Amino acid sequence: MTGPPENPTDADVHNLRDELFRDFNNHANPLLAGAEAAFGAFPEGILNESRALLAHSARSYRDDFDSAERCRTLGRARTHLVRIQLDCHKLMYLAAEGDIEDFFDEYAAVSLGLVDNGQFSPVLATMRRDARAKVTDAKLAENSDGTAEKIPTLTEWASASEAYEDILVFIASKADALAHAATNYRQRRKRELISGLLVGVVSTLIGGWLLTRWPWFMALFDTASSAAKSG
Repeated sequence: MTGPPENPTDADVHNLRDELFRDFNNHANPLLAGAEAAFGAFPEGILNESRALLAHSARSYRDDFDSAERCRTLGRARTHLVRIQLDCHKLMYLAAEGDIEDFFDEYAAVSLGLVDNGQFSPVLATMRRDARAKVTDAKLAENSDGTAEKIPTLTEWASASEAYEDILVFIASKADALAHAATNYRQRRKRELISGLLVGVVSTLIGGWLLTRWPWFMALFDTASSAAKSG
């Protein structure tokens, strides 16, 4: 990405405009598609930034603007393009974090430490710790970024959202091993339930048998007590 020259010409305006729309198609558009897929609709903030991007881009064609004013207008359009990308990265991070939390809830009872020969849990923990560190770095960069283009901030948030996407890809790559672990858990749980049921049934039968024999036991006890006293 290049900034406007000091004394721009019509060719410079064309180049800036071409670069703006190329960046939109190559970078922002895929992010918008991902955000829409994750949330089902665009948040109002992204819609507002998109409208502003379109409005400033359209203004750059005004006949009463000279090349310098057109370049300034395209610069304003680019700031909205950067904000769109920032918002999308943040949304993708939040969506991924929610999916990861749902995964842990779903497999809360499963022994993840046994998945993939014990390698799954430590790798996942490391990836998640690193991803959270990247989010922290992105927030710090955003707070300290005084540039108009916000490129340092955009770079950090892109790294953070990609780290979370890598976690989801990693989890998906272990689908077979996770399914096997879940099956083992269900089978073990079934055996425990059956064992508990059998213990309950046997206990009930023994208790019922003892109740039916209680008079006999009491008579035997009385006889033994009488014998002991007379002896």
